[in-house]
Amino acid sequence: MLGIVYKIKGKFWWLLVAVILAILAGAGIARLYWNLNDGFFISHITSDEPYQGEWEIRPLTDLEQHELEAALDQPYTYLAKGHQAYVFESQDQRYVIKFLKFQKLRLPALLTKTSLPFPPLEHYRQTKLQERRKRLEEIFNSWKIAFEELKNETGLVYVHLNQSHHLNKKLIITDKIGVGHVIDLDEVVFLVQKKGDVIADVITNYMAQHNMISAEKVLDDLIDFYIAENKRGFAEDDRHIARNAGLLNGKVIHIDIGRFIKDDSYAKPSVYQEAMIYKSEYFRKWLNKHYPELLPYFEMKLNHLTD
Repeated sequence: MLGIVYKIKGKFWWLLVAVILAILAGAGIARLYWNLNDGFFISHITSDEPYQGEWEIRPLTDLEQHELEAALDQPYTYLAKGHQAYVFESQDQRYVIKFLKFQKLRLPALLTKTSLPFPPLEHYRQTKLQERRKRLEEIFNSWKIAFEELKNETGLVYVHLNQSHHLNKKLIITDKIGVGHVIDLDEVVFLVQKKGDVIADVITNYMAQHNMISAEKVLDDLIDFYIAENKRGFAEDDRHIARNAGLLNGKVIHIDIGRFIKDDSYAKPSVYQEAMIYKSEYFRKWLNKHYPELLPYFEMKLNHLTD
């Protein structure tokens, strides 16, 4: 009898070990998939936000509608991920579509569905809910400003913030590991943007050609671009100019549009000069590291903004 008990216990422990190993293997595979695919899942871009009228954008013109249809009438392939969105490139390489990362904005169900009986925990829950709502509203507000008031400065074709029924469009996309997906665009928050060349790449190409004059022209245009925007009462808290600004048909545009605000104080020379010095800090470090011969020219232009 004792031998039978030992056999049963032995089988139980082997079964337990097998289950644990299976769970660990599954978790490892899931983590590997996450890493290989940059964390992209359809559930991560599907909106669960209720409709809000304040997030409706203005109607498109006939010309804008025609361009949007042309942009979406083709498949898209994974390009990159940013802090706020997954980015896919159109087949003709003229457009990108960006899907908002809702997984970064979601809270555990326990914090969203029910109140917590213990006051400190309930206070924590409310704080997290408010932080999440504030972040979401900042992003949505920035995207709306970008489309309705800075369309030329951002190369935007369209912004979709609310779940809807009018698009009736399913888009074919291919993720980073080559898996195809069909996206119902009515169910996701996304934007369509003309694809520009990243400023860092533009300057790198000019310097590789020993074309310092053209590189300095890019620096001039970059400063003029931000100052002109500030004078109109718009600002954006983005210090990564090298990768988040670009050129489209020879003109500077914003590639990242997630941090716009309206603030008339930026129209003051002392304010926009200080803002430009602050926001260009990382860019100046980038210039100093890669093309130190350009840095004195750029700093000279910054120091003479209010002349």
